[in-house]
Amino acid sequence: MRTIPAVLLCGALASAAGTVHAASGVGAAGRASLSLRSQPETGPPASGADEQPEVLDPEEIDGRLTEAAALPLKISGRIQFRYLASVRDTASGRDPETGFTVNRVLLAISHKVSGALSVYGELQVSRSTGAASLSNLFTTVRLGDGWSLRVGFFRPPFLREQFVSSGRQLAVERSLVSSALGQGLGTGVRVRWAPARWRVYAAVVDRGGDLGGDERWAATGRIERLVKGRFSRLRDFSPEARGRTAVLVGAATAYQFEDRDSGGPERTRLRWTGDVSFTTGRLAGMIYATGTHLWRTDSGPSLDQYGLVAQAAWRVSDHWEVFGRGEFGLADEAGGDLVVTTFGVNGYFFGRNAVKVSADVSYAWTGVDAVWATTRAGFLTDDAGREGQLVIRAQLQLTF
Repeated sequence: MRTIPAVLLCGALASAAGTVHAASGVGAAGRASLSLRSQPETGPPASGADEQPEVLDPEEIDGRLTEAAALPLKISGRIQFRYLASVRDTASGRDPETGFTVNRVLLAISHKVSGALSVYGELQVSRSTGAASLSNLFTTVRLGDGWSLRVGFFRPPFLREQFVSSGRQLAVERSLVSSALGQGLGTGVRVRWAPARWRVYAAVVDRGGDLGGDERWAATGRIERLVKGRFSRLRDFSPEARGRTAVLVGAATAYQFEDRDSGGPERTRLRWTGDVSFTTGRLAGMIYATGTHLWRTDSGPSLDQYGLVAQAAWRVSDHWEVFGRGEFGLADEAGGDLVVTTFGVNGYFFGRNAVKVSADVSYAWTGVDAVWATTRAGFLTDDAGREGQLVIRAQLQLTF
């Protein structure tokens, strides 16, 4: 992430408050809107728009606003308060570690410059330092006939699990497989073609930074086919109490070249994934497989790593759902195998995602080594030969 002093965030908000005037009320989505001009936009709504409060999803901007966004400048955000408990075997016995954390503080700003041009920016506050970091910043141009062009800093279109916003996941945190085998953010360009029942993406990003430093180029392509239903039914992983059936099939591949001027060998990576998502009535689910293949120019090991994730949710009432998730990973010579199961419950209040409470329990049937461990998900690195880590998580998510 690109680090920005927190004072710039405050300055940006102060500047916005001084240069725009408040709209006459709160939009249908329940978010306050600010406008540089008073007349409403007349352009077509984005595919998959809903009427529930939600942080603007960068995958839904593409030069258009949601049905609720009648005015050109929108400010929204998400805060996640989280409790984590990890219990694992150590040389001294079972060792519990617990704590509270503000896991994510996101501020998103979207501005529709014209009917075909929009700008989206997203800042995330660090849990440890309090500094604001750039997590998305891009301009999208709608070219017509389903084509759009994105230029800026964003995540390439690869894993379906990463493609869905962090506030719309089933579990408190994404899977360990997605953290280890997914793609990170980068600066570049992306083309999207979106005919009636297809979504096709192609992106080239530079993850190395400025000239003269490490080169980390990545080219990514993704294709999605809506087999049944509407894309709007698959914007998240949760079912609805009286929802209609929708089925989405997707596949993606990515090629990355790394030439590290700071030292180390040249490396190339080939990634692939395939996924199926569905929702019908009170049931929704998703399954995907992914693989990463690494080749090096030195004597270090080449790697073939694989992951499989499956999850499902059942809506038990208008406000509550239960879910389960299983994940399996192979790290090759870089580490050990991974088997994790997760079960939990979500509650939704004041709209689809305005206030969301979640709790889940995860159990690692294998040891969790450095390849898979991530403190954000509550999983710590196990000592050699140890397994059976238990993680308990609870979260309050506020979206405005």
